[in-house]
Amino acid sequence: MYLEYDRYIAICCPLRYGAIMTTNNLVKIITGMWLLNFILITVVFSILVPYRICQTHMTDLVCYKTALMKLLCDGTEVNNIVGLSCIIFYHGLSLSAVAFTYIHILITCVTNKQSDAKIKALQTCGTHLVVFLLLEFNTLFPSVAHRSEFVPAFLRRVVSISNFVFPPLVNPLIYGFKTKEIRQKIFTRFKNKKISSF
Repeated sequence: MYLEYDRYIAICCPLRYGAIMTTNNLVKIITGMWLLNFILITVVFSILVPYRICQTHMTDLVCYKTALMKLLCDGTEVNNIVGLSCIIFYHGLSLSAVAFTYIHILITCVTNKQSDAKIKALQTCGTHLVVFLLLEFNTLFPSVAHRSEFVPAFLRRVVSISNFVFPPLVNPLIYGFKTKEIRQKIFTRFKNKKISSF
């Protein structure tokens, strides 16, 4: 959420950026985000502690709370409700922050008279939005899929592992293609290969 707020201030209030994004404010934002994550994780995992564990084999490769919940003998209803509430709160908060900032950024870009600045801002935000939505889907899907009997276990595993594979791969590709020098090198390399193959 920090990146969205940073982009929002940089694009929508560029003249006030230095005054708003001070070191003091950055420390407050980062501390608040760490505290929120720590509190949510503590709450979600602490409600698992009182219950007895019946199984020792986890079916998933990633240690999600829902995978741990399947090891319990009882108490899954309470854990399910609290877990779903935390998922809705956390993902709802991040999606709301992204929606708010990107709507304002889009309005600013559309009303901006400089077409070059408009294109640069939209390119930067568009690529970041793709990576963010991919990350959101990859973290949200396994948590929700565990609660459904209709989603096959292998699909859950594939999506949960893809969270560690795709964002690190997609990020450099997207931002690499945006850099003019890298793009030109790739195109000249392909042109040279085509010419040499004939």
